[in-house]
Amino acid sequence: MKEQSPHTGLPTRALTLWQPWAWLVANGHKDIENRPTGFSFKSFRGEFWIHAGLQHATDLRARELCAKMGITIPLLTGPDHFGAIIGRATITAIIPPCGESCAHPWHFPAQWGFKVSEARPVKPVRCRGFQGFWGVPAEALAELAANEAHNA
Repeated sequence: MKEQSPHTGLPTRALTLWQPWAWLVANGHKDIENRPTGFSFKSFRGEFWIHAGLQHATDLRARELCAKMGITIPLLTGPDHFGAIIGRATITAIIPPCGESCAHPWHFPAQWGFKVSEARPVKPVRCRGFQGFWGVPAEALAELAANEAHNA
């Protein structure tokens, strides 16, 4: 399932992630995005927008992993970091759940691993997010297209 706008060639789907996970994926630090075993979009491949949800992850797993890898997470505050599309990336493969110990540091046990490549931050565009992959509203897509054209 690949979904791109026939008018702009830009992705039409987004995935909402809590911070700091959204920042890590958008900036190319985290190349596996984990989803629970019941997640219903396991056939998705292709480009998508990274949406930073309104919530901040409450567990310390991101900070602990980043400390081990030498990644410094910036202070993420304000509207540019929450409730906005902040990045663009491509899902190239789906990795089945692993056992107690996964070979890749970003792949968590008992989770589907979405292999992410070509991740990059974009100028934040505010919009409401949803669970799973969701269709980006036309107004947000127009703003994203204008931003992409400006940066081309």
